[in-house]
Amino acid sequence: MSYDYDTLYQDYQGFFMPSFQVVVNKSDKLMKDDNVVITAIQVDLTSSNEASACTFQLQEAHTFNKNNNSFEISKTINDLITLGQPVEVSLGYGETTQLVFKGVITNVSMSYDSGAGVQISVECMDVKLLMMNNYGSGKISNEITKPSEAIKKIVEKYAKFIGKPRISETPEYKVDLEKNQQSDYDFISKLADELFYSFYIVKGELIFEPFGNDTEPIIELHADKLHSFSRDISLTKQLAEVTVRSNDETDHNKPFEYTVKTITPIGQGKKSAAEIASMLKNTAKKTIIDPKVKSVDEAKVRATAEFAKHAMKLCQGRFETIGIPEIIPGKMMKIKGFGKEYDNDYYIKKVTHQLNSSGYLTKGELGVNKI
Repeated sequence: MSYDYDTLYQDYQGFFMPSFQVVVNKSDKLMKDDNVVITAIQVDLTSSNEASACTFQLQEAHTFNKNNNSFEISKTINDLITLGQPVEVSLGYGETTQLVFKGVITNVSMSYDSGAGVQISVECMDVKLLMMNNYGSGKISNEITKPSEAIKKIVEKYAKFIGKPRISETPEYKVDLEKNQQSDYDFISKLADELFYSFYIVKGELIFEPFGNDTEPIIELHADKLHSFSRDISLTKQLAEVTVRSNDETDHNKPFEYTVKTITPIGQGKKSAAEIASMLKNTAKKTIIDPKVKSVDEAKVRATAEFAKHAMKLCQGRFETIGIPEIIPGKMMKIKGFGKEYDNDYYIKKVTHQLNSSGYLTKGELGVNKI
């Protein structure tokens, strides 16, 4: 789904009067308690293996009991702000808000300052937190030959927290389909790295898909709609080819290998690093010897992913704009107004939504593998 900036401008009343909703354990009591003030919210979303997170600050969270000569924390806070409570955060303007984060409370901190009084800081993480704490060993299933099948099997136990996951089909790749004292999170993350897939959670939905799978830009931002934009291109870690080599398990005297020299473009760029700098072609090569790879097809999968992973480091960007809750990672963003060398569809790697007394901003990190 894509969004038009001008339409959003109208829907959000000119991006006037930033607003939010924080629901804890399906209760909006935190919003209705006049004695509790939420002063800042930050939501950090990513399309990489890290967990997405949310932090919000509570002030005026106390009263002073003269009889006891002691501060008393708000009953609403004591009842709701406890570890493990589910949290939903929505951001927007006026009466129109959009869900941007679902997770659980992982940390609660209290601090006191003689000038500001008592402040409560609440940190939340998405359901990857639960995956990080679920360890085990053994094959997921003897019949499974595709990582996507193994992941579907694993995430079944988290259905209560993520609903229906969106897991793209993967090629057959029997390497590392067995857990060895790994958490579910580590197991899926390792497969994501070896396949160059994105493993992330947005609004409570678990997604496992090829990097840059969704090619339609979620939004177009012209230079006059951006607070800032920067782009950096670098030959560091760029390769001209990747080869994965192994041995035929039935005959160790018959090694096999697969070499990858091309990539599927992410964005509208035309030239890869090797096409820009011809010096790379004869020198920038990487060979991986992995005895766990049992076939040419598996070598192709591994080599393709490794080459693509390096290629995505060619071009990195950053942006900042007015707060737009619809901007999420894992999508493309069209940047225009900087000339043909810089205008491109950029992959959104990370997004940060910040709402505080200064207003509501959205910023993030971008990348493409060709320019």
